[in-house]
Amino acid sequence: MLHSVAVVVILAWCGVATYQIWRDWRDQLLPFEATGLATGVGLIGTIATSMTSGGRGFWIGHLAAGAIIGGVATALWWRDWLGLGDVASMAAFGIVFGGIPAVAIITMGYLLTGLGMAVRRIVMGPWPSHIDVPLGPGLWSVAVVTWGLLWGSHMR
Repeated sequence: MLHSVAVVVILAWCGVATYQIWRDWRDQLLPFEATGLATGVGLIGTIATSMTSGGRGFWIGHLAAGAIIGGVATALWWRDWLGLGDVASMAAFGIVFGGIPAVAIITMGYLLTGLGMAVRRIVMGPWPSHIDVPLGPGLWSVAVVTWGLLWGSHMR
C-alpha cells in the first residue's frame, strides 16, 4: 500500500514543483496556489511515511520547522529582501522536509541560482537591473531532487 501511495505522491509533488519552476522562470512570480498544493501533497507524504515507519509524531516537528523557517522568511520579506512566493516556498520546505534538510535545500537552491547568474554574466553580461532574479527554479529544482532521494529511500 505504501508503495502505491508513494508513487502517486512523488508524481504529484514533482508535477507541482515542475510547474513552480516553469512559472517562476517565465513570470518571475511563484504562484501561491501551486505552493499551497505542493505543501499539502508533501504533508500527506510526510504523514503517510511517519504512520507506516513507526515514528508517528515526527510530522509535528515538520510543522514547527515550517513555522520557524516561514517566520524568518517573513522577516526577510518585510525587509524587502524576498518575495512572498519565496516565503511560502521556504515554509513549504520546512513542513515537507523538516528543519535541517529545508535549510540545506534553501542554501543549495540559492547557490545554484548564484552559479546560474555567474554563468549568465560570463556569457551574456550582467543581469538587467529592472528584472527580478527568479529564485524559484533553483529552489524547487533542488527540492525535487531531494524529494526523490527521500522517497526513494523509503520505498526500498
